[in-house]
Amino acid sequence: MSHPLLQRLVIDRPPGEYLRSVGGVFAEFGVSTQDSGNISYGVQVGDSRYFVKTAGLVDDPLPVPDHAGRVALLRNTVRLNASVTHSALPPSEILRCLDTVFDLHTSLAHAGWVAVDFYDGSLLYDFA
Repeated sequence: MSHPLLQRLVIDRPPGEYLRSVGGVFAEFGVSTQDSGNISYGVQVGDSRYFVKTAGLVDDPLPVPDHAGRVALLRNTVRLNASVTHSALPPSEILRCLDTVFDLHTSLAHAGWVAVDFYDGSLLYDFA
C-alpha cells in the first residue's frame, strides 16, 4: 500500500497539521492525556485507520526526556520494528482491538466525556 503515512520519515510542519492534510484525524491524545510529552493521533485515510505517535511539541518544557530525547526513542522504535519480524510487533489482533478502543473513545468524546490517563499500560489482553 502506498500512502504518505507509510512513506514519510520527516515532515516540514507540525504533526497535527500534516496529518490533517493527508487524512481525517478522529482522535488526538495530547498533553492533557499523556505525561510523556508525546502526542498521538488516530488518522483515517479512506477505509484504513492509523495510529500515529509523535514526539510532541518542540517547545514543551515539562516532559522528560526533552523533545530530542523523545525523537530518539521513537526512531529507535522504528529501527527495532524494521529489524525484527514477529507476530507480536504488533499482532493484527491487537490492532483490531485498538481500533475498537479508538471507536469507544471517539463515542465517549462525542458524548462529552474525557478519557484521562490512557496509555499502553492501561490495556489488558486475554485473547484466549
